[in-house]
Amino acid sequence: MKAYLRILRHGKVFRPRLAGAFLLMVCYNMFNVFSLALTIPFLKILFAAPLNTLPAAPAAGSFFSGTYLQEWLGWQVQYHIYTYGKMDVLYVFCGVLLVMIALKSFFRYLSLWMMAPIELGVMQILRNDLFRH
Repeated sequence: MKAYLRILRHGKVFRPRLAGAFLLMVCYNMFNVFSLALTIPFLKILFAAPLNTLPAAPAAGSFFSGTYLQEWLGWQVQYHIYTYGKMDVLYVFCGVLLVMIALKSFFRYLSLWMMAPIELGVMQILRNDLFRH
């Protein structure tokens, strides 16, 4: 473990770039989670029975609680299916899923692009220290 901490000490000069790479990795992970989470409503729309009546809206609650948010989003999907039809909602879901996957890939590429000079710089510093020794 001490060896890893010594190697990390050599990366102090790259802190601003490392902060940007970390932020891009957080964005990548966020879009990764959301793109995976969007497949569940997509499959529910595909295999759900047609709606004859619109279900009641969920009772008011904290918007940031997981259950209320899930119920509200489910109700929104059912409302749009009832109003516009299943195929239109599927087109929108496909578009949103495509955008999420594209953004996920874009942020992954940018995070790797930001990390490459850090990796090479730390290796160069270690190599210079080794040859100086």
